[in-house]
Amino acid sequence: MRYLVLLLCLAACDSPSPRMIGADRAEMRVAGKTYAVYRKGPAFEAIRLDRVAHGGHDAARAAMLSAVAQATGCEPVAASVTGDSGVMRGRLDCP
Repeated sequence: MRYLVLLLCLAACDSPSPRMIGADRAEMRVAGKTYAVYRKGPAFEAIRLDRVAHGGHDAARAAMLSAVAQATGCEPVAASVTGDSGVMRGRLDCP
């Protein structure tokens, strides 16, 4: 039971995936939602920190891509983006 409680606590964190450990982190607020954006080299991972109402996931996904661009100064490569409005991963195209 003790391990289940620990696991549930960790699941609620905005920690990056293992491959993004040590990445630069920025917290961005876009369109009323807060996102944690991690960057490691040309790779990014973004995590939504707020709730989204039913029907608002497309807008949250667009806002997340905007948060990535603002936080990194680079554009996400559309063909590389995976995930949903909760967690998104991909590569960056930097000038």
